[in-house]
Amino acid sequence: MEKKAPKNWQELTALMEYLVDCPVDFFRLDEDEAKYGEWKKRGTREEVLINLNDELGDSEIKILRNNFSYTKILQHLPNVQDWVLWNRKGKLNDKKIREIVNTEFVGKEWCYFERGANHKSVPEIWHCHVFVKN
Repeated sequence: MEKKAPKNWQELTALMEYLVDCPVDFFRLDEDEAKYGEWKKRGTREEVLINLNDELGDSEIKILRNNFSYTKILQHLPNVQDWVLWNRKGKLNDKKIREIVNTEFVGKEWCYFERGANHKSVPEIWHCHVFVKN
């Protein structure tokens, strides 16, 4: 059965397990995926990592807005923001992720997922995706 973009927060949170290994075309609207593809072609892998490390600054762990938001997933959810939690030192456990996100987004509802290893666009630095309801 083909999955569809969620229409409410409950439908979004129900998708978290599916998002780990789902097809890449499920994430972004076609025009946004094209922009992302163009961006990836513009620089070398080394340049991509240099830019990301610049965004992370001196932080080991940092939450940044997703520069290439998952617009297809969130097209019906204008009150949900798309963030990425990065950790230079490797995988974070669920407890640590919850602690960090709850501190960053006090009192907000949120959910997260980590793409499977073979689906990560930046496998060199551990990260997971966080959706925050405003």
